[in-house]
Amino acid sequence: MYKKVDHYLVLLVVLLFAACQTPRKVHVSGNAHGHYHGTYRGQKVQFAVYPEEREIYMYEEKHTRPALNQFKYTPDDVALARDKREDADTTVEVLVRGFLRRQRLEAFSTEYIDTQQRYSEYAFDSVEVVRDIPYGEALGYWSSKPIDDKPDYMEVIRFALANTLKPENLQLSFDLYQPYGDTLSRRPVLVWLHGGAFLMGDKNTTTIELMAHELARRGYVVVAPSYRLGFRLAPNINRVIDRGNRILGREWIPQPPNPVERTMHRSFQDARAALRYVVHHYESLGIDTSAVFIGGTSAGAMVALGATFMTEESRFRSSIGKDLRSDFLNWQAGDQGCLDCSTNNLNVSFRIKGVINCWGAVTDDNIIDNKPHIPVLSFHGTADDIVPAGYGYPFNDIRYGINRIFLDKVYGSVPIHQRLQNPHSRLVLFPDAPHDLHQDESGFNSFADTLLSATAQFLHRRIQPQFDLEQREVFYQNQLVFETFTLSPPRGYAYSFQPEGGFVSGQGQNTVTIVWYREGSLRVAATMPNKARTVKVLPAVFLAEPVH
Repeated sequence: MYKKVDHYLVLLVVLLFAACQTPRKVHVSGNAHGHYHGTYRGQKVQFAVYPEEREIYMYEEKHTRPALNQFKYTPDDVALARDKREDADTTVEVLVRGFLRRQRLEAFSTEYIDTQQRYSEYAFDSVEVVRDIPYGEALGYWSSKPIDDKPDYMEVIRFALANTLKPENLQLSFDLYQPYGDTLSRRPVLVWLHGGAFLMGDKNTTTIELMAHELARRGYVVVAPSYRLGFRLAPNINRVIDRGNRILGREWIPQPPNPVERTMHRSFQDARAALRYVVHHYESLGIDTSAVFIGGTSAGAMVALGATFMTEESRFRSSIGKDLRSDFLNWQAGDQGCLDCSTNNLNVSFRIKGVINCWGAVTDDNIIDNKPHIPVLSFHGTADDIVPAGYGYPFNDIRYGINRIFLDKVYGSVPIHQRLQNPHSRLVLFPDAPHDLHQDESGFNSFADTLLSATAQFLHRRIQPQFDLEQREVFYQNQLVFETFTLSPPRGYAYSFQPEGGFVSGQGQNTVTIVWYREGSLRVAATMPNKARTVKVLPAVFLAEPVH
């Protein structure tokens, strides 16, 4: 009889040992991710799937005996662990072998968030394009002249001479690129401006299409506006007048208006008007007004830099002008108005978070000192003879030095970067590369890949959330340490808490409680949910329970 009792006693010990064994891991294939609530042995529990660590956890919602109620199973104990996806539904199943039998855990799910990282990689398959959204109107010569692969400068000059006799009222618009099917209500926006020497260009260029589709598939909104082009070709004699006035000791000789500067001022006004429109209509466009960027190529980069760094105090002198009797002369030489006094009358402020400068320049690098905290990502070829990477005359490819008759020297990407002294700014130089270095006779080249990847990385770093994590309280129970943290998160981000040496035992709206069973660390990862791919997790979860 004692032997029979001993056998039952041994069996009881084995069963107790099996019921109280140390928590283990289970590896789960697929991307199932979510927190579920349910009951287990009459207790309220949470059930969590973490694809990053490929683990499943179950623990009590309250802090009572957390060490005994957090379950992890090793692959040795697992017969099957799979993620079964059919259309928008995801099923997670865990079947356990051995002396354990399976038991269904009734649970309801939170949303499933695709593990693709929005902004840092492609999160969308297609792009929606909305053409010709009007943002304002203003007097000007023209706002579109498509560029040929190899423009004929003499033809451009003839076109400019024939079409700059009298301005007309121009309707200005932009094209909008956004992720197709995106339901996120606040997206960062990049205003991207075409190049063309302020005489040519159009918002429907292949370069704009390339950049816009690249960024929209990552989750950004890209706005490509038209802006006023054209100026009267006239010799720039202001340098001679300046020299004469310095000799005379005062401004005896009045300066005529600089037509190039006045055209640039109009383009700055238009770019800022487009920014005002986008920020004013942020709800209908789905724009995050705290993440507004601007950029462009060549003249478009010059517009982006001028619209960002120029202030009323540093305006071109030619844009101020004087009162004239003739309306025609007044438009040619009169006051053009402030930077925010044209194209539309929207009274809204905006803050530019960063600038993408693709082989652009400024006419005066002192304007960088107006806002030195704004980071700039610059690209430039060292053999650029259209816009110099350093300090020099633009359009050095024109023979006989004709460019020096009409134009002043400019400061390219190298002096701009040196002037910035901003730790977040970056200069990418391409040795021996020409203007428009991203494409050649065969189309877009490897430099285009560098341009796109570096731009995506720059933007992603600028929009990464900043938050504070402060310790709120600490208490001890059963040789465990419970530590609660308060999180100050920005809007719209999802957070995952990854403790090393502990586990999450509770999470509120802005708090998280970690149970530490040894010395460790807490990593907080913030991601923007890709809501276009959000589906509901419908779990059919089987957890282990000892056989009685």
